[in-house]
Amino acid sequence: ARRERGKVLSIASRGLSLPSLSAGRRAQADPPVRTVISFDMGGAWQELSSPSLGVDGKGACSGKKCHLHLHGFTEMLDFAPVYSYRNAVGILMGSGNVGASLSFDRHETSTYMSRDGGLTWVEVKKGTWIYEYG
Repeated sequence: ARRERGKVLSIASRGLSLPSLSAGRRAQADPPVRTVISFDMGGAWQELSSPSLGVDGKGACSGKKCHLHLHGFTEMLDFAPVYSYRNAVGILMGSGNVGASLSFDRHETSTYMSRDGGLTWVEVKKGTWIYEYG
């Protein structure tokens, strides 16, 4: 496994970083992949908060091991990676899932968006979709 660090173009000057451990397709024995975020250039890291509700109005997940995990560029052939645009300040989109770790099952993947630089997230559509804005 290797550490994949996503640069957030819309607020890069503010020290936001969004890495995941990733190795493309993963075998059953591989350790779980989790997405973390730093708002201070890597000084402190935290897992992404999960959306409180999904697009269907149901609770996304609850408990200590309930976080949002997003796919990166190494899975680009199967899942849309985290996307940001320098002129769309604070807006990020990505595909992933809510739970204890990142799932590589397309049926468990949804598309998510943050309007506040990754602090909070909402599920915008079930499934993994290609998106563009800017």
